[in-house]
Amino acid sequence: MARSLSHSISPARLLAIAITLSLVLSLAPTRHTQWVSWFGALTVRLVAPVTHPITTFTRWISPPATIEDDPDSRLKLEDAERFRTLYLRAMRDNAELRARVRDLQSGVALNPERPISLLSASVISVSSNLRHSVLNIRRGSEVGVEPNTVATVQGTRLLGRVVRSERAFSEILPITDPASPPLLGRVILSEDGRGRRCTLQPQGDGTLAGSIEDPREQPDLAEIDIEPGMTVRLDDGVWPAHAQMLEIGRVERIETSPESPLRQVVVVRPRVDLARVSEIELRISRERALAHEDGS
Repeated sequence: MARSLSHSISPARLLAIAITLSLVLSLAPTRHTQWVSWFGALTVRLVAPVTHPITTFTRWISPPATIEDDPDSRLKLEDAERFRTLYLRAMRDNAELRARVRDLQSGVALNPERPISLLSASVISVSSNLRHSVLNIRRGSEVGVEPNTVATVQGTRLLGRVVRSERAFSEILPITDPASPPLLGRVILSEDGRGRRCTLQPQGDGTLAGSIEDPREQPDLAEIDIEPGMTVRLDDGVWPAHAQMLEIGRVERIETSPESPLRQVVVVRPRVDLARVSEIELRISRERALAHEDGS
């Protein structure tokens, strides 16, 4: 008498088959495994109604820590920070405009910066795997969100970029996640926004760290020491122009580089825990945002 299928395939054999299939999928080219993302999108749609209340309850029990301890002054601090960001960006743009004038005189064609709109979104859950963790939000391609869209906290603090966008939801990779690429920042040392640049790499503990520019690069600022509490802002040409001078965080401490005792390493911590925020703001091209409003 033939053995039944349940007896012919043992649990150990099923486990071996599952492991083998996982290895094959992980090594296969992306173009051959895109169909797997359909199951991921389906899973997010099914579990979002359940995970969102759980995530909200968790944040209520243990809210993310912030540097500001005085809630009464929060709105004033946010307004001041917005104007501070605009001022520093204007100072940076002023220097760039001078360079643009020189380029135009040389016949180089330049494209003006696009205006952007801020789109608020709620974080419904945090998904994770062996490589990295991402924030799931209730905004997607139907309202103009696309990969590489810049995400912020309170409009002025850099959170990260959209790494995946479906019709009704998107995934954001925070800049503090180990899978996030390095970025260039500037430790602000003067009122006009000048400072020393640094290359920041996520450390996996909510901070970013990296070497600081040699003081001799800017002799007029060489006498100013970098101290804990100083603001660090984005100054990276890889990111869009509208993201420049967004706040990355505050200097937590200064260390000596293990490779070179004469060089300093700065450790920067964002003012909020980026993996536990509940509300974010996306910076979307105004043209794209209007196009989706007209089509709705």
